[in-house]
Amino acid sequence: MGLSDIITLLGSLLGLVTGIGGLGVFLYHKQNKRLKDAEAKAAEVAAANAERTADEARIKALHDIIELNNKTEIEHAARIADLNHQCDELRDRNHKLSDRLYDSESECNRLNDEKAALLAENGRLKLELEKKRCDKLKCGDRQPPNAYTPVPVPIKEETPG
Repeated sequence: MGLSDIITLLGSLLGLVTGIGGLGVFLYHKQNKRLKDAEAKAAEVAAANAERTADEARIKALHDIIELNNKTEIEHAARIADLNHQCDELRDRNHKLSDRLYDSESECNRLNDEKAALLAENGRLKLELEKKRCDKLKCGDRQPPNAYTPVPVPIKEETPG
């Protein structure tokens, strides 16, 4: 109970007893009104302070969340950079292997073409050989000579002596 409440209570009691209490009510009416306004403003200020404290706590929590998100974002950026570096290395390795494969396939194709040309030449030479082959078994001029072809005996020159 505040001082103004005590004064109002005493004034009311005095007014009841003496009959001039009604005058006290008129005299203290403005003061009571100001006191009630001040109490209402104090309650408003207390409510605003409580709201501000809650807002400050929420702001602090949001700042903590932002710090955590910034830290996480930095970690993720570092991980992404590392993964990009790994991808670049794998891409370079893939290019080198593709180049080696292309060179190998080109060499293989070149050798296959060379083999095909040699096989064609071999077939042509075999056909030509068949055309020139002698059908007689014991022909002395047989080309190519075989086991039945007589071996020419070299003629010895006689030396006078």
